[in-house]
Amino acid sequence: MSLLATAQGRRAARLLELPAVLRLVANRCATQRGREQLLALEPLTDPEALADLWAHVRELMLLTEQGGGLPLGDLLELRAAIGPDRPHAGPLDPPVLAGIGAACLSLATVREAVLALGPRLPRSAALLASTASPRALGVHLAAALEPDGRIKDGASPKLAALRRAVTAAAVRVREVARREMARAVEHEWAGGPELVLRGERYCIPVTARHRRHVAGVMHDRSETGATIFVEPLAVVEAANELQEARLSAQEEERRIIAALNQEIAGRAPELLALYERVVVLDAVRARALWGVHEGGWAPQLLAPGSGVLALSGFRHPLLNAGLAAAGRAHELIPLDLELGPSDRVLLVSGPNAGGKTVAMKAVGLAVLMAQSGIPLPARAAPRLTLQERVLMDLGDEQSIADALSSFSAHLTNLREIVKLANASSLVLLDEVGGGTDPEEGIALARAVLETLVARRATTVATTHYGQLKAMIHQAPGFRNASMAYDAQELRPRFQLVLDVPGSSHALEIAQRIGLPAEIVERARALVGDETLRLDALLSEMEAQRAALAAALAEAEQQALAARHTRQHYEALAAEVRQTRRQRLDEAQRQAAGIVRGARARIERLLAQMRSAAEREAAQRETARRDTGAGAGADAGAAAGAGLVPGAAPASSPGRDTLAAAAERARAEADALAEQLDRELSGRAARAAALSPARLLAGEWVLHRGLGKEGRIVAVRGGRVTLEVDGLRVVAGPDDLAAAAPADPADSPPQAGQVRALLTDLPRGPAVQIDVRGRDVEDAWDAVDKELDRCVAAGVATVEVIHGKGTGRLRRGLAERLQRDPRVRGAQLGGEGGADDGCTVVRL
Repeated sequence: MSLLATAQGRRAARLLELPAVLRLVANRCATQRGREQLLALEPLTDPEALADLWAHVRELMLLTEQGGGLPLGDLLELRAAIGPDRPHAGPLDPPVLAGIGAACLSLATVREAVLALGPRLPRSAALLASTASPRALGVHLAAALEPDGRIKDGASPKLAALRRAVTAAAVRVREVARREMARAVEHEWAGGPELVLRGERYCIPVTARHRRHVAGVMHDRSETGATIFVEPLAVVEAANELQEARLSAQEEERRIIAALNQEIAGRAPELLALYERVVVLDAVRARALWGVHEGGWAPQLLAPGSGVLALSGFRHPLLNAGLAAAGRAHELIPLDLELGPSDRVLLVSGPNAGGKTVAMKAVGLAVLMAQSGIPLPARAAPRLTLQERVLMDLGDEQSIADALSSFSAHLTNLREIVKLANASSLVLLDEVGGGTDPEEGIALARAVLETLVARRATTVATTHYGQLKAMIHQAPGFRNASMAYDAQELRPRFQLVLDVPGSSHALEIAQRIGLPAEIVERARALVGDETLRLDALLSEMEAQRAALAAALAEAEQQALAARHTRQHYEALAAEVRQTRRQRLDEAQRQAAGIVRGARARIERLLAQMRSAAEREAAQRETARRDTGAGAGADAGAAAGAGLVPGAAPASSPGRDTLAAAAERARAEADALAEQLDRELSGRAARAAALSPARLLAGEWVLHRGLGKEGRIVAVRGGRVTLEVDGLRVVAGPDDLAAAAPADPADSPPQAGQVRALLTDLPRGPAVQIDVRGRDVEDAWDAVDKELDRCVAAGVATVEVIHGKGTGRLRRGLAERLQRDPRVRGAQLGGEGGADDGCTVVRL
């Protein structure tokens, strides 16, 4: 069922300017048929159909946000070519066939792309999965036809041969004609040197007196009659052969076109089925593209009758587009509204031209957009009750045809609205009870509003009547709101304020626009003290509310700054703890390596000493065996071996001392190695024996698998969410242990201690790079190069200054930094830790 099923529903959609919003969204369509489908859509009321539509829109929004897309382009309107909208029967012309071939290839490309993205686009894939691919047909048509519809030579082997025959026959005609022309010139029969074309026939210009010398067909003569244009008989015969070749080729072309028509006719149903589904996909994709461009959200739709209307920073699309076109987009004041199940009537009061009607219409338009699958431009996801009817009365439309006054037309609309309104209706009433005597208008308005409350319809009504504003204290279900007004500058602020009734400020506005002072003063006197006191009270309430709002905003800003500062120092503390632990582990590993190296060198020295002693012993043994060779020889050999009397043997006291020292060094190295092994084993044992973590938000714990510490952010359903190095990690309780510092100084230090500890770390100073005013790609190129330079230079921190602006540059850089393997963590900050125009990057 559609919200536009009734005349009142269609009237409400027109007054709320839904067609204009649909035109904005339809501009994102790739196909004309998709545009037409979007412009003709009607808001849905079926919860299941809406849930499926929004799931489809959301998946395409996510694809767009991640930089993906679909190869959708403009297509030939197949319904007009081969479907029910075809204007006449008969075979399709070659240009239309060529267009169908191009459409087949485009449809096949879209289908293949969607199915390839099936896991990311489940609903789009389900939409197209059951259709047949027309790629083979598209390839066949493209092989047979040029884009403009001309038949290619390769459309069939026979056509290629026939066209070659046509070409050869045409060459022969020219050759025969040139030969006959040369003979006529040789015999001076020709009245000119060149052949002449008459139609498609080659003719010789023959002088009249030589006509009988040239046998052939006369096609023309000159104006004076002195020259006759004759096609020689030999040329006639050659031209006839050419014509026969052409007719044969044309017959083959007609056969090819007929065969292609027959092939398309057999595939028409499946082609149209795929085309219609691609058109649906195009219309959904247009919603997603528009939503991402406008910062739109998919709403949370609640069951009919829930009565909830929650809009956070909703931007009216038409106002936004108009102001953006004028370069004043920053002037738009978003709408904030939150109504609960017990709030059945919202009475909006305030000055004329203050935005009451615009705010009321924005609420209705938001509901229509939500039930049309169009993302809502807002600060956060809206929560809206699914409505079966949207009913509206602007109260200023006359019916000349029915001879109705404004008030009569107003009453007629109210009659129909009251008749249709129920718990699943949104009713919008502008200046309820206006257009007649105030006393009677107030009574009528109150009676209508009480009836709507009784029927549990959700109602937003604008009014200037003070007595209606007091109904919140007299009947349940009523709630006040007003449009903020700057009493100092006497101008509206176009901001909806809940639970505060507003004054009309008529006399102040009259004074501001220059109405004579005596008239304004006389009006004040006629209004009466009670009304003036009420207006003064409302003005005072508005001033107090504005002051409280400013104080609250300042407090929130300070709280945000404090939160950023705390997060900044907590991150620094975690970094110090982690760095200290890593440095200690590394130092112990290096010490163990040094000890192992020393032991190896000592072992090599002892081995060398043993080898030298063995060589000397061998030399002495050789000298002893050779003693019979003579004293001279013995002496010479002994001297050559260094074993002369008085020389120290291998077991001399000096060598023994060196060996003993080496042995002692080896023993000391062994002892030191054993001590380091015990300390490393002890640290590992202590880490393994840590007590189970206390699963409380804010606690620091060790993630056993990562070997890193993090702070608990949330505990839900037996799963623990940690923040580790600026990233969120989900773990089970068995994966965690309590973070036990190696010494008391390892506990999270205070802010001053953090700075002192960081000063001790062997890391470079922070570097700043300013990319304000650049687009995302240009800014990232600069940041990427700076990160490379800083990593090479050992710089630990880079501050990227991107400014605030729309936040697009900040988000684009944040996405890339999050994926960058060089980056350990990144968070908004700056010198004070609360500057969201700067991102601190830890390398």
